[in-house]
Amino acid sequence: MTNVARLTGVGTFYAYEFDDHTNTTFSMSGLSTVFASEFDENTATTLSGAQMMSATSTGGVIVFDSINEVDPIETTFSTTGLQLHIDPVLSTKVETFPVGQTAYTTAGTFTFTVPTNVTSISAVCVGGGGGGAGGETGRDDGVQGGAGGALCYGTIPVTPGESLTITVGAGGNGGSSGGNGTAGGTTTISRGATNLITAGGGSRGLERSTGTVNGGTRSVDASVTNSGGGNGGNSGGNSTNTGSGGGGGGGYSGNGGNGGTTGNGSAGAGGGGGGGGATSSGQGYGGGGVGILGAGANGTAGVLNSSGGGVGSNGGGSTSGTRPNGGLYGGGGGACDDDTNGSGGAGGRGAVRIIWGTGRSYPSTSVTDATVGDYSFTLSDLSGNGRTASSVNGAFSSSTIPSTPTATISLDGVDDYMTVASYKGVTGTGARTSIIWFKTSAINLSPRLFGWGNTTTGQKWNMSIDPTTYKATAEIATGSIVGGSTTPDLADSHWHMIAASAPASGTANDIKLYVDGDLLTDVTITSGATAINTASGSDVSFGASLADAAPGYLSGNVSRFLIYNRQLTDFEIKVVYRDILNRFFPS
Repeated sequence: MTNVARLTGVGTFYAYEFDDHTNTTFSMSGLSTVFASEFDENTATTLSGAQMMSATSTGGVIVFDSINEVDPIETTFSTTGLQLHIDPVLSTKVETFPVGQTAYTTAGTFTFTVPTNVTSISAVCVGGGGGGAGGETGRDDGVQGGAGGALCYGTIPVTPGESLTITVGAGGNGGSSGGNGTAGGTTTISRGATNLITAGGGSRGLERSTGTVNGGTRSVDASVTNSGGGNGGNSGGNSTNTGSGGGGGGGYSGNGGNGGTTGNGSAGAGGGGGGGGATSSGQGYGGGGVGILGAGANGTAGVLNSSGGGVGSNGGGSTSGTRPNGGLYGGGGGACDDDTNGSGGAGGRGAVRIIWGTGRSYPSTSVTDATVGDYSFTLSDLSGNGRTASSVNGAFSSSTIPSTPTATISLDGVDDYMTVASYKGVTGTGARTSIIWFKTSAINLSPRLFGWGNTTTGQKWNMSIDPTTYKATAEIATGSIVGGSTTPDLADSHWHMIAASAPASGTANDIKLYVDGDLLTDVTITSGATAINTASGSDVSFGASLADAAPGYLSGNVSRFLIYNRQLTDFEIKVVYRDILNRFFPS
């Protein structure tokens, strides 16, 4: 019996014939004329040997084609001539996670944008120190120094690209002669209306009070982990002719030191700033600030008539208290002698510092400044040629395939792409086939899927999407081939496979273009006689083409990318398409 139908030139066709009318005779032997001429090319002949179907049978005849028409058909695509094979699902991935830090040391409100692929940050906040009160000649009232600002740190879970609001508290102003100081500002890191980390500012010093001036307090949201810190140091005043010292900034595991009222201040605890010393005449000394580079030594106590409080923890720009101002960051200002006409000291301003990177967290783990680096990753070459693909400008590995979430390469359409260092692709007049799986919904100016060579006529090889028709395009500079009206829209947010091939010593006319495994027969070719002679120019790139003056960055996702140094057959292209089809379109 001759073959009923052939889908390929490989293997054996299997067709099963039977009569689905079970109440009639169905003969499998003897001689008769062929019953179903529409699927047996031997019409008007008799069958010898085992009867396939008797002319006496009635009812409909059904033919099942199992589509297993080939016995030795390849179950995976050919690797003969394979020069590059990158697949984020199968390739070995090595990731380098982003590292960095940023500090806000000027009072005001700022926006922090979480870097790409960063899911956790660690941060410290210091509140502003309170301003000390001013004394006035001839008065004998209590005059208070300003209290220290609190310190609070913690680890915050974040989403890449989200914005957090940073508010840095100002230091309180010192009171003029016979006037009160102002409170230090509160420092926060917020997500919307929720304060994630809060370091309160120190209270102001009053000109007519002998009570305690309370240091700023700290608090964190429930979502913040690994949190800690300390409250600002207190200050106070008395009725004697003494200028009290300011309170120290809070520490990482203890409070700032208290300012002296008639004598020395006290040392900071847990890395806090020391309290400022008092003076028996004139202006008191400010409390010491606290560093934002992680936990360190306690600030020393200020001495009567001699010194302000010492800086707490790792300095990083913070300072000891002076006469009468508080030290950076968070030191409270000293008060003026209550029988001296003069101003109180200003409090030290607040600060925020944010760090990120593997293993970096407050209070003390890798908190010093580190070399800034963005997220990057590499994918191994499965062809066996060792040509590793590397991400550039923030391209990252994501999980966007609809079956069980599986890795793809995500590109932002701004400057992201992948490159294969020192691999120039198939060059000269050599035969080649290049294949890529991708998905996009956003079309910019001629987004290019891959490319290599240079822009000289005939000396590049790339594939792109026409920005007007959204059709597949293969380019060799002035010679190109574009899919016609029957080509699918490639900017439809669905996965597609595009392939282009050319024989050795070919021209633009010889390029074959495929979409989803099918050879395009409706195409437009320009400069068809232009010879293909690809230069050894730019490295191979995908998600963009470095062979073009305008790289055409793709906004979307890329999966498997293949390069061969031979022209694959139509059937081999079909096998490549079917090899991972279920990954993108699960049943």
